[in-house]
Amino acid sequence: MKWSFRFIFILTVLLVIASFFRWSESETISTTTPGVHLTYIKDRWVGQAWVEYCPPTALCIKNYEVPLVIESDRHNSYEALIQEHGKHGLSGFLVQAWRTRDLATFIWITITSISFAGTIFTFVSFKRRKK
Repeated sequence: MKWSFRFIFILTVLLVIASFFRWSESETISTTTPGVHLTYIKDRWVGQAWVEYCPPTALCIKNYEVPLVIESDRHNSYEALIQEHGKHGLSGFLVQAWRTRDLATFIWITITSISFAGTIFTFVSFKRRKK
């Protein structure tokens, strides 16, 4: 019983630590549009490059994240980014990138939740047996 608790606890801790290593931020570019900064990030879990930004006409609490069609494609302006994504908007690539990212996130949340519940269950059952 001790070993199962330790194993599940270590698995839970490793899954939580893995979430901190999901994103790698490469560069931030100030655009010609006032107040707009494009931050290029990479999702290491699925290998997809993304660009994060806040549109100039929006009050952003959380930045928008959009997948890059070509990973090496770096835009110097907000308008060029919007134009590039307008071309590929109906191709299905952007939707597929979102679905892959959501699936990886869903799998991680499910495994982490199950291991967390297993840790609590094993700990409670271990304490009951000790009494």
